[in-house]
Amino acid sequence: MKSTFFTPLLVIALGLAATVQAQVLMLDFGPTATTTPANSPYGTGAGASPVWNQVQMADPSALKFSDNTDAGVTLNLGTATTTTTLNLGTQPGTSNALGGYSGSNTGIYAAGSVGTDAIYSGTNSVASTVGFQLSGLAAGTYDIYITARNTSRDDATSGYAQVVKVGISTSSGNFDYNGYSSKTLTYAGSLNSGAWSENVNYLKMSITLTSSDVLNLAVFGTGADLRGFLNSVQIVNTSSIPEPSTYAVLAGFTALGVVGLRRRRS
Repeated sequence: MKSTFFTPLLVIALGLAATVQAQVLMLDFGPTATTTPANSPYGTGAGASPVWNQVQMADPSALKFSDNTDAGVTLNLGTATTTTTLNLGTQPGTSNALGGYSGSNTGIYAAGSVGTDAIYSGTNSVASTVGFQLSGLAAGTYDIYITARNTSRDDATSGYAQVVKVGISTSSGNFDYNGYSSKTLTYAGSLNSGAWSENVNYLKMSITLTSSDVLNLAVFGTGADLRGFLNSVQIVNTSSIPEPSTYAVLAGFTALGVVGLRRRRS
């Protein structure tokens, strides 16, 4: 009796353990497809060969989660010039491989890294913003990992910063990012390409969405370069990761299943 009970229990527990992973949407902005999927702030996401969605100057279709399942979300790109309202009807003007700054093709910016190339608009002397609106995400709490950098600029002689704004709307359409949560990456004097470091060469921001909310993100520049650059974004549904107590329950079920299976075999 015990053996017939514990064997399916073990199968169920191992099956549940296999599903314990975060749901991740990974966006690679720019013309160069990533060949090193683990070379990113969050890492690989789910799946043995995680999927990066390549996004350039047009709204993409059929986005995938990192485990290659359909994401069922809609991404709309937009830009703004000398205003804080992102116009989703105006696409980014440039998708560039970048990487022209000496040393920017090594370490975390080595060939195939999502942090090297980017999309952007305008010229470095005119304030311009690039960003997107993402609708269709499930209700929950999300961590967002952002890389935003002009890897063709010599930071040692002309420092600049990238300001990232993240917020929500209750409906789709153009949005004003003034007043959104804000973080800044400041580049001056060093490429900082040795390893991914939060608030040095990438940002991590968090937000909670209801079922009717859409996610908005915008990037603009300050200092020697007023353009916003968008290199990569990883959106991680932390609500899909069980609490520690859930892991304990799964571990307990698995242990019971293993004991039962051993007794059956003996």
